[in-house]
Amino acid sequence: MSGWALLIIGLASLALVLAMLVWLALRAWRLTRHGIAVARSTGAVAGEVAGRAGGLEVSLSRLQTNADQLRANLVRLQATAERFRVLADALGDALAPYRSVRSFFGKW
Repeated sequence: MSGWALLIIGLASLALVLAMLVWLALRAWRLTRHGIAVARSTGAVAGEVAGRAGGLEVSLSRLQTNADQLRANLVRLQATAERFRVLADALGDALAPYRSVRSFFGKW
């Protein structure tokens, strides 16, 4: 082969290698920009998640307070129901003589 043919092949190879390096650098730059954008959006999302976690703690404490109040109200309701049962039994016992008198006169 002549020297000119080898020079042309060498320059073409060098041009191809340089073109591939430029293409690789461009891809790396785009990937870096995309990574930075993702990192920014991830930071915002992480902040939002942290804020919601704080709100979740507040909601959990409120829920615990409501559960405690509900338990206390349920105990009071059970006591009231017991008093009504005692009152209904007493009223039934008090009306028993009147029922027997009414049933006696109801037969005539």
